[in-house]
Amino acid sequence: GAVTPKQHIERSKKRLAEAETLLRNKLPEGACNRAYYAAYEAMLATLAATGVSTASSHKGNRVLFYQHVVNAGRIKRDIAAAIGRTEEARLLADYTGENIRAEAAETAVRQAREFVAAVEKYFASSI
Repeated sequence: GAVTPKQHIERSKKRLAEAETLLRNKLPEGACNRAYYAAYEAMLATLAATGVSTASSHKGNRVLFYQHVVNAGRIKRDIAAAIGRTEEARLLADYTGENIRAEAAETAVRQAREFVAAVEKYFASSI
C-alpha cells in the first residue's frame, strides 16, 4: 500500500542519522547522499500528508511539492530550497568524482536537518 506521512518521516530521520554518522566519520560524499535522501523523504511526507500521489521521478515529485505544498504556503520557499541544494551536493558527491569538502557536507546535513524539522513542525497534525 501507500507509504504514510509518518513512515516517510521515520525514513527521513534514519537517513539524517546516517548522514550525521558519515559526517562524523569524515565521509562527506556519503553524508551528502544521505542528507539529500533525508530531505527527499521529508518532502514525500508532505505530499502524502496533502493527499497528492507521488510521481515516478525525483524531478516530478519536486514539481508536485512546489505546486501543492510550497505554492500553497504550507512550507516557506527558503526552507523548501533545501531540496535543491541537498540534491546538488548529492549529485556532485555521487557522480562527478570530485572530493567534497567537509564544509559542503556539513552544510548539506544542516539544511536537511532544518528541512526535516520544518516538515515535522508544519505537518505535525498529519504525521
